[in-house]
Amino acid sequence: MNAAQHSMPVVITGSGIVCALGSSKAQVWPAIARGECGIGPLSSLEQGPPNGHDGGEVRDAPAPDDRAKAREVALLRRALHEALAEAGIGKDWPCAGERVAIILGTTLGGMRAAGRFLRSSDLAALRDFNPASVLQQALAGLPATGLATTTCAACASGLSSVALGVTLLREGGCDMVIAGGYDPISEYAFAGFSSLRVVTQGAPRPFSRDRQGMKLGEGYAVVVMERADAAQRRHVRPLAVVAGFGESSDAHHLTQPEPSGNGAARAMQSALRDAGLQPHKVDLISAHATATPNNDAAEFAAYQRVWGDHLPAIPVVAFKSHLGHTLGGAGTVELVLSLLAMRHQVIPPTATVCAAENEFPGLNLVVNQPRSAQLQTTLNLSMGFGGANACIVLRRPQAADADRAQDRGRPSDRGTHALDEVFISGVGVLLPGAIGNDSFLQRLRDGGGGLLTDGALCEDDYAHLFEARRARRLSACVKLMLAATSMAIHDAGVDDPATFAPSCGAILGATHGSTGYSEAYYRQVASEGMSAANPMLFAEGVPNVLSAQLSLMLGLKGGAQTLIGSCTAGLEALCLAHRRIASGACERLIVGAAEERSELVEAAWRHCGSPQLISGSGAVALVVESGRSLNARVRQARGRIVASDGRRLSTGDAAGLARASESLLQHDTHQEAAARFSLHECLSGMFSVAPLVETAAALLDPSLMKGKGPGDRVSVLATDPLGLAVAVMLQRGSESASLHALAGDISI
Repeated sequence: MNAAQHSMPVVITGSGIVCALGSSKAQVWPAIARGECGIGPLSSLEQGPPNGHDGGEVRDAPAPDDRAKAREVALLRRALHEALAEAGIGKDWPCAGERVAIILGTTLGGMRAAGRFLRSSDLAALRDFNPASVLQQALAGLPATGLATTTCAACASGLSSVALGVTLLREGGCDMVIAGGYDPISEYAFAGFSSLRVVTQGAPRPFSRDRQGMKLGEGYAVVVMERADAAQRRHVRPLAVVAGFGESSDAHHLTQPEPSGNGAARAMQSALRDAGLQPHKVDLISAHATATPNNDAAEFAAYQRVWGDHLPAIPVVAFKSHLGHTLGGAGTVELVLSLLAMRHQVIPPTATVCAAENEFPGLNLVVNQPRSAQLQTTLNLSMGFGGANACIVLRRPQAADADRAQDRGRPSDRGTHALDEVFISGVGVLLPGAIGNDSFLQRLRDGGGGLLTDGALCEDDYAHLFEARRARRLSACVKLMLAATSMAIHDAGVDDPATFAPSCGAILGATHGSTGYSEAYYRQVASEGMSAANPMLFAEGVPNVLSAQLSLMLGLKGGAQTLIGSCTAGLEALCLAHRRIASGACERLIVGAAEERSELVEAAWRHCGSPQLISGSGAVALVVESGRSLNARVRQARGRIVASDGRRLSTGDAAGLARASESLLQHDTHQEAAARFSLHECLSGMFSVAPLVETAAALLDPSLMKGKGPGDRVSVLATDPLGLAVAVMLQRGSESASLHALAGDISI
């Protein structure tokens, strides 16, 4: 990809929304502009809400027992098709299907399917549980076949999906991205947040003196993004320019924000830097504004850090007052509403608060009536469990065009550096019968047998790798991830982790996550009622707990998220880390995957067609860095990532998927052929961890690779039974990371 393409703006050409106020933009926007609130009875919860609680439910959703149209799939498809229609995409797509990537964000994905299983004991219900299944069903019939993944950063998931999409477009990994967020209304979420005492029985009143908590809602929103030159060639007028994004982690607490607002402030400052804008140029802030006492106070502190004395001049709107908190859908739902506010040049009022009730002097909260305004720039903020923060800055197309015309010919930081080389500097492996890199290598040299002769791991054998006192309540999956990461950081030669961590983020993968905690929590809710929900189990069972706890325990302050629900999730994480570092969005990331052994997982997979499967517990972690980061630390690398790619394929037999995945990297004619190495016969029950085990094997001892390819390259491939395939090509050995070569290759 040349520098001109790299600097080409990313634009939104289509958007769709479904929420408590309607199933299209034409229904939702007028109600929002009038200040209406969509909170009402919750008829679709699997069990009646306690004490007459209500929330933001979509009113015209399919019947809850219509399995052929699972609620989350049917409503997500509505938003998706509205976005595609607005983008002018019908039967004829503007680019090849494999150049269209799909990234969805969610907090709980297909969790309602788990409730159906618990009540029926029908393992077939769990076919719809994994987010990869939701994704495939939502995209059924569409020719978009590029990299497809689902990310979880809790309530920041929706904006995180957009940020990942911008990364892919800037780096050149695709020509179009369908990004979005969703979460259905569910007893699992309602009981969990109620157990944390953050759900109010009254109205949600963000930033008010008497605010007592949030209302839960559901939301589904999708945006179609492409580079501006592609939209121009299609004669499609952009709705907005995605001018910048920023992500951060608080590294403070699993369920409480950092009181100072420092983490959220860093995400906003990063987004503004990325957009090349000063804070006072923002015309509207779309606040996260959950109406919980601690969150709103921390959020206001963050705004003060960014805007200082200029904050009273910036209008603020709290869309959750209209819709409730739509969890993983919130980021993209509210982004679409900001886009509509910019289109109509109107700031909607916050629905449930009047000016006299605002607790925070200097917060310009728009209330009572809509306000006409000259909106050129909007900023959306989302904050999630584990201190995940994400921010997106939108520009009105006319304003962005004027800026580019004014800046033409001026020197600019953005788009003037070549795509960075990306290296893997550290590896940590933790498997049954192979605790640590040396033990793992010995197993491989002995023929690889016995890696999963016993799928369980005894915690006593690896507890020395993390601070056991702090980790005593963590799920097995999280402890495995912590242990593997500790080994990877040591292997990378990080002498001072406390200095390394603040500038480091994480992209992790998990097919199933903390299944033990999640199952125990949900069984109690289903059998005893929502009032029996255990808050500790709920918090530790949210799918992004891997990245959240990693950031908390190690002090990682870069963006942190977990890719969930597919057997390819670990390799998807490595692929997206490659693209993010190559594009210059960050310098270093922890990449990894972890799975814990589960009898329920085994039973479900055996029922669905894997009769011999034995699930395993284990984890692999990698330290992934840019050439600049590696050079600054004066370190050699274990290998370099040469290329990465992914596909959403038609489901079929395993051999067909394998053949299709073999071709993923062959479209790049500049790449030499690579050897293929596979341990899958030993790792069928390791799910997302398996392809990273193969990656580790290739990096730790290249001599183990059979059929050594030209240039000492090896490709690692992963497929999922639902039709997902991912490939990463590695340059093996430390010679690929010559420090002198690095110093000469980097151009800023």
